Amino acid sequence: MSTLGDYAGNENHSGSGASKIVCLHPKGIVDVLSIVIVGHDSDCKKLEKCMQHVNETENWNYKFTTKCLPSIDSVAERETGPVSIHADYIVFLVDVTNPTCLDQIRESIFYLDSIFLCGRIALINVNHKLPLVHWSIDSEAIPSLCQEFNLNLINGDLNIEKTANHTAKRTLILVSTVCGLKTGFPCMIDFPYHVFDQPI
Repeated sequence: MSTLGDYAGNENHSGSGASKIVCLHPKGIVDVLSIVIVGHDSDCKKLEKCMQHVNETENWNYKFTTKCLPSIDSVAERETGPVSIHADYIVFLVDVTNPTCLDQIRESIFYLDSIFLCGRIALINVNHKLPLVHWSIDSEAIPSLCQEFNLNLINGDLNIEKTANHTAKRTLILVSTVCGLKTGFPCMIDFPYHVFDQPI
């Protein structure tokens, strides 16, 4: 069985190229979390704002930074020298109205440091309450991708303030737990993805 130490510091080199984002604190020694949010700019900014709001209203006082990216492709390929982007956790926002969304996420995974596959990637379905008739992807494709790469799944909704804040709250709980923000001990999530995917 693989341990965290087996992955720490090992970068993911695939046929697609070297890692574009490398894990910042693989062993959990972290004071400030660095979270990368990948998706449409408006959705990314909305989640970012809600995470800050929840952190304040819940008096958690978590220290974290966020960086919004339209895609992993927007990160410059590294040839030599240090990587420009480091992160503790990566969140992909799933747009079920985009038929190529999951294919783009799948391709992006191969550009990431391999330690992110130890539970440090989450998919957030930001349109979970949208009727299935309006989905452009198979509803089973999301959990299938999560099972394939050991990704965490949060079914959320960013269109309504209450559900957006709840989605942000679940995201912060997941990220802080996995990265060991309070304990200093990161967790390798090895339970079924559906623990986090219950409807809001």
